[in-house]
Amino acid sequence: MKRLLPTLISVIAMGATLPAFAGPDWQIIEHGRKVKLERMQQAAAASAAAKTPAPPVSKTPDATPSVVPTQDATGN
Repeated sequence: MKRLLPTLISVIAMGATLPAFAGPDWQIIEHGRKVKLERMQQAAAASAAAKTPAPPVSKTPDATPSVVPTQDATGN
């Protein structure tokens, strides 16, 4: 009985500290890396889109209009 109580306390203490010895959670680390990479790619795409100039507008008289007329709800 003298040895049973300290042994049980030691086993419980080791069981409580086992996650600390288990090492890093690689699944969470890899998920974080993937999210960070996606955010960096989105930021790079946004900055690239902001840097690209708009295409020049053609001012020739034979240019076709880019807006197609449609009918409204009354049929006009």
